[in-house]
Amino acid sequence: MSASSSSSEEATGSGADALNNDPARLAHKLHRRLACDPSKAMPIAAHYKATRAMARVQELLREQRTLAPSHTLLTALSCAGVAVVRRIGIAHEQDVAADLQTTLSLLLVLIVLATGDATVPAEYADHPDAYDADGEERAAACGDYASCISSYESDSLSAVLEAAATACSTNADWGAVVNAPPEPEDVCRAILWIISYRGRSFDLAAIWSLSVLFFRLSAAATATSLFESVAPGSFVSMSVGQALQDAHRDERLAAIVSAAESEAGQTVLRDLQLSFLLPRSVVGVRRAVLLPRATNAIITKDHAAVLNAAHESALRGAEWEWAHSTSPIVRMCALLAGLAVLVSKTGDIRKEDAFAGHVALPFLETLPPQSGVPRLALIEARGDWVCWRQRAGRQADIDVLVRRPGYEGLFDAVLVFSSVLNRG
Repeated sequence: MSASSSSSEEATGSGADALNNDPARLAHKLHRRLACDPSKAMPIAAHYKATRAMARVQELLREQRTLAPSHTLLTALSCAGVAVVRRIGIAHEQDVAADLQTTLSLLLVLIVLATGDATVPAEYADHPDAYDADGEERAAACGDYASCISSYESDSLSAVLEAAATACSTNADWGAVVNAPPEPEDVCRAILWIISYRGRSFDLAAIWSLSVLFFRLSAAATATSLFESVAPGSFVSMSVGQALQDAHRDERLAAIVSAAESEAGQTVLRDLQLSFLLPRSVVGVRRAVLLPRATNAIITKDHAAVLNAAHESALRGAEWEWAHSTSPIVRMCALLAGLAVLVSKTGDIRKEDAFAGHVALPFLETLPPQSGVPRLALIEARGDWVCWRQRAGRQADIDVLVRRPGYEGLFDAVLVFSSVLNRG
């Protein structure tokens, strides 16, 4: 063997050793494995290699407990979890759901390990044993954190929009709004604290339910940060300003609503109202615009009054509700129902991706449309509606066309969306 080939093999070996002993690099590798094309089933080999990397990350984290948490490591693990939770939501028929659920739960465990003891305040980081020796402070805080999680899950999206409308009308900061729902970052922090505190008393099923919530909110927080970096606060791009100054604004909105005047449109109107009015824990996440059968059964059993009101509203029709309803939520859902019908690719809204992937809502998980086309999103942390588009070929670059708060914000965002979509 020549000296050059020997040195090459040594370099290769040392590079592999370095990778296998660096949690951040391993996390980046497993993220690449798990973030494969969500429109196709995940290759078994990719999933297997990702789980092997996860096992090695766990070993390293247990060996390096005294080291400060790595931002790179936490980011890679969070991105991997977001990729998996989205794949679970899309529910590709060839994926093994149980395996993905276990992987998601273990990714959250790795984040807890990488974060360290979340129950210790930052000022005690250098001497954690000096904090709460009798455990009383942690026990008291546990109730607050658990309440934060349960409050978020029991709240509805309508509560977020009402808080946004209040903040907008009173010129108040979000934190000053009475009864404002917990913010996603606060819920994520609470989840890490609870798991860190309870430790081994948690079983995998309990961690699974928290992991879904944690990674969905992590994705929402990341999206919010991206929108904030491009368009902080209320914003209208000069390129679309004319769409909001159109003298026929009301007629254009009414035309979109009228698309829901059909049996399918009535069903969409009903299910959208239920999705905004009922607790998040009941609504769940789905791929199609209509509620799944299992969720409908729960609503029929436990939320009959809300269901009956939504059903009666749907029977009156989207056009009537748009013209006569005094409920902002009902009028908003009438507009969204018309939009869902208009952007449908196949006409079979019962089976295809909701809004053909153009609209991002907390209770929807769809495949994204192609780059360059307009999209709508609700920034749950602020109750803002955004119309934006991704620059072709540049995944991290977006153009925000309009961002507005509350119910009226949706009307502006839909006008801009339809204008840009029709423009091609």
